[in-house]
Amino acid sequence: AAGCFGNSAVVGQKLPARLEAKAALKAQLRPVLRASARALRAKEPEIVGVFAALEDGDQDEVAEWLSDYASCSAARCRMGVITLMQRLIAHAMGDQVSKVEAQLGQSQSSGEAGEGPGFAQLAQRVEESVAIDERFRSGVRVAAQVLCTVSRLFPKPFTDEPATPVVVPDLDRLV
Repeated sequence: AAGCFGNSAVVGQKLPARLEAKAALKAQLRPVLRASARALRAKEPEIVGVFAALEDGDQDEVAEWLSDYASCSAARCRMGVITLMQRLIAHAMGDQVSKVEAQLGQSQSSGEAGEGPGFAQLAQRVEESVAIDERFRSGVRVAAQVLCTVSRLFPKPFTDEPATPVVVPDLDRLV
């Protein structure tokens, strides 16, 4: 993880000046960078710490810095950022997606006449179930912005294929 954290985007290279110039933001995001280096193994307290780090300051600026960091990092580091952002959204969604699936399953099995409820009716039924806890909203917003930016800038990691949107499995289940 040495190349994914600290002063280097790739081992032995400095981050571009535009990132180094924002030293205060870099210091604020240090827990995010640490967690991205072990995104698949990050434990609950570390994930909550990442949400806290993303909550401070201007969310657009934070998302821009993380997107820039990912854009000038090695593929492994970029994947760490992507994976962490996916995990943040999944954490914030919690078991809400399962609750929504159960609600939708009940409305389908309840034998509603015709073709079943329309999208507006379904959305109204599940609106409260998918509400994101206020503690996580800023972090989810940043994570979504970073995923959106990175998916537009880069091809699929480790391939030469054209850029594709980054998938967040829990959100895909909702759709």
